[in-house]
Amino acid sequence: VVALRPDSALPQACDQRGGVAPSRSAVTTKVKGELLIAKGIPSTSISVETYEGRVQLSGFVDTKEQVAAAGKVAAAVSGARSVQNDLKVK
Repeated sequence: VVALRPDSALPQACDQRGGVAPSRSAVTTKVKGELLIAKGIPSTSISVETYEGRVQLSGFVDTKEQVAAAGKVAAAVSGARSVQNDLKVK
């Protein structure tokens, strides 16, 4: 479903509830931002990709607690429908 905002000629995708779905880059940016401010997560070692609300985390971290924490942070972001946590412990 595509909706046009009154102030824009550019179409935006709608989510299943009828609201405007956040863009892939918007979700990725939000996840990266939340990882940056989260304590104890080496965000610069984590890659984030998003497709249709599915967030994929990849990279290497120091502990399994960091793997879990990054997954929780990503899952809490608005627009993240699911998280595939492919982080590995060094």
